[in-house]
Amino acid sequence: MGEVCEKILSGGTPSTEIKEYWEGNIPWITSADISGIKDVKPRRFITKQAIDNSATNLIPKNNIIVVTRVGLGKLLLNDFDLCISQDSQGLIVDKSKIVPEFLVYLLSEEVKKFKDNSRGSTIQGVTKSQLTEIKIPLLPLSVQQEIVAEIEGYRKIIDGARQVVENYKPRIKVDEGWEVVELGDVVEINPSKNELKNMSKDLEVSFLPMSDLHQKQINFEIKEKRKLGEVIKGYTFFKNNDVLLAKITPCFENGKSGIAANLINSIGFGSTEFIVFRPGEKVIPEWIYYFISDGTFLNIGKNNMTGSAGQQRLSSDFVKSFKIPLPPLDVQKQIVARIEEEQKLVDANKKLIELFEGKIKEKIAEVWGQI
Repeated sequence: MGEVCEKILSGGTPSTEIKEYWEGNIPWITSADISGIKDVKPRRFITKQAIDNSATNLIPKNNIIVVTRVGLGKLLLNDFDLCISQDSQGLIVDKSKIVPEFLVYLLSEEVKKFKDNSRGSTIQGVTKSQLTEIKIPLLPLSVQQEIVAEIEGYRKIIDGARQVVENYKPRIKVDEGWEVVELGDVVEINPSKNELKNMSKDLEVSFLPMSDLHQKQINFEIKEKRKLGEVIKGYTFFKNNDVLLAKITPCFENGKSGIAANLINSIGFGSTEFIVFRPGEKVIPEWIYYFISDGTFLNIGKNNMTGSAGQQRLSSDFVKSFKIPLPPLDVQKQIVARIEEEQKLVDANKKLIELFEGKIKEKIAEVWGQI
C-alpha cells in the first residue's frame, strides 16, 4: 500500500492547556467522530497554530483516514480537510495510481484483520509500517472506477432503504370521539400464576431472557425452554398474546417490548424486569403494543421511573393509570391491519439492505480474488 500512497501522516492532540489552539475553524477528529466510511461529525476545531505546534497533521479532502488504535479498524474517506488524533493515520493517496474510493473499499475488508495483527500491551494498535506493507490488488484505473461506480450504486440503494427503515414510525390518528381509558381498565397487569398451580412441574415452557426481547420490534423469537418447576417461583409469567415491556433502565428507554407468540404449551416465563399486559375483551394486543412502544409513552415513562441511578424502574401504578384512546374493536383491527401492511414494506427494505450489503461484500471479495 505504501506504493499507492504519496505519504502516510500520523495524528496527534494539541495541548488542551493552550486555549488559543482550540479556538479555530479547522476540524480535528477522533475515532468517536467517525460512524461510517463517508460519515464524520467533528466536535472540536483547532487553529493553524495548533497544527504547527503539535503532532497532528492536516489531511486534505478526498484521502483516507484509518483508525489504528482506539476504535481500531474504522475508516473514513474525508470530503473536507481535517486534522486527526494520535489514534489515526492519514493515507495521502497517489490518485495517478489508485482511486481513493477503490482503496477504501478494499481496506474495508483488510481492517477486519487488524485486531489479529495489532501490537501493544495497554492500547493495542497497528503501526504505520504495518499499513505501508499491506498488499492490495492494483487494477487499471478505468477498472477501479467501474468497480467504484458499481459499489456506489449499491450504496445508494442501501441508503434509500435505510431512510425508510430508520424514519418509519407507526402513526395512529386519534379520533376525538373515541373513549379514553386507563390501561389498568382494559388489561390485566402482571397476571397471577394461580392458574398454573395444578400443572405438572415437569411441563416444558418457553423462557425469555431480557437479551432476547427486541428494541421497538413487535415480534421476538423464543430460543430457550425450561421446566415449569424451575421457573414458576423466580420469574415473570406470561402467555400467548400477552404484551411484554421491559421496565428497567436502559431497556425501557430503548423500547424493549413485544407480543408473545408460539410459546411451548402456550406458557412463557422470563426476566423479573418485564411488565406483562394481558388484554381484556375490549382491546387487542397490537393496540396495546403500539401505544406502549410509542415515543410519547417512553418519554413520559422515563420521567416517572423510580429507584437509584442505574437501577431505575417503571412502576406498575404508573402503567395502570396511563391513558390511551380506545376505539371499537373493529376500528382497532382496521388500524392495526394498515400498520402491518406498512410494516411489510419496511421489512422489505430491511431485506433490500441485507441483499445489497451482500452484493458489496461479494464485489470486494471478487477484487481480492476470494471468489
